[in-house]
Formats: sequence, C-alpha cells, structure tokens
Amino acid sequence: RKKIGQPEERLINIIESGSRRMHEMIDNIMDLARGRLGGGFFITPIISDLEKLLNQVSDELRVTYPASMIASDFNINQPVSCDPGRLAQLVSNLLGNAITHGSYDSPVILRATTTSDYWEVIVTNKGEPIPEEALKHLFHPFQRQNNQANQNGLGLGLYIASEIARAHKGTLTVRSDAQETCFTLQVPH
Repeated sequence: RKKIGQPEERLINIIESGSRRMHEMIDNIMDLARGRLGGGFFITPIISDLEKLLNQVSDELRVTYPASMIASDFNINQPVSCDPGRLAQLVSNLLGNAITHGSYDSPVILRATTTSDYWEVIVTNKGEPIPEEALKHLFHPFQRQNNQANQNGLGLGLYIASEIARAHKGTLTVRSDAQETCFTLQVPH
C-alpha cells in the first residue's frame, strides 16, 4: 500500500471538511423544516459529563480550524441533564462562529459552570462587535452578517442553537461590544 503525501492528505482534509459542512447544512434545513411545521426541536436528555462533551467538541473544532486557538475554562462539579448530540451541535455552532468572525490573533474562550440552580456554557471572542441592528435579529432564521467574506452558511446556525437552548428549557443570549462578543447558554437544573 502506498503512503499518502502531504498534498493528498490536504486534499482529503478539504473533502472531509466540505462533506461535513454539506451534512451540517442538510441537517440545519431539516431542523428548520421541523421547527416551521410545528414539530419543534425534540431532545432526549440524559445525565451527561459536560466537561467531556465540551472537550470533544472543542477538539473537533481544533482539527477543523488548526490555525485557531480555543482556550477552555471549566468549573463543572456535577453532571448535567442534556441531549449530548444537540448540545454538541449548539456549542460547535457557537465555537465555529467565534472562530470565523473573531480576531485571528486572540483565542476563542469556552467556559462552563455548574451551580445548584443552573449550568451554563459561554463562548467569547475578540473582534469586531456585532452591529446593534444585527443583534435584534441574530436568532432568526436566514440571518447572516453581510460584511463577512465567508458566506458559506445559510444563516440557520444561531436560530437552531437558540431552538436547542429553548428545547432544554434554557436561554441563549448574546452581548457584543468593542471588547468582545459573548454568547451564553444557561439551563436550569
């Protein structure tokens, strides 16, 4: 068997990345259709190791975006009830957006905390703030920032993320200013 070289390995990575992106778009369209037809977003919560799940998602994003930095800060002292697949989808979307739209020379920060009342996941990045007008519609379907060069998405990711948060009986909020952009998922126990 012939060993593959760097050019072939790079091509394989590009094909895998493109396939993954197409799969995500198809899943997003299906989620949108279910949500619009009144089916809502169904979740199957189980007791989960939040830190393990977040590490898996951030490791996947590090492979997809090898030039980007993702720093983690976890204060997790108990398992949480969540749908691990849907939570991974939400966190992957937030991290991917933070990497894509954030400053290339600053790390994306992934934080998570559990308390007796709630658990939360926070994704923060440096970079240009999200315009005030865009913030009003950010969690609506088909919303994208028009000033970004990367226009591969459909504008469904944050809508789906907010619906996943809602299905967990939680909230997904955003704050964006000149210092940072911060998305916070908070879910009650």
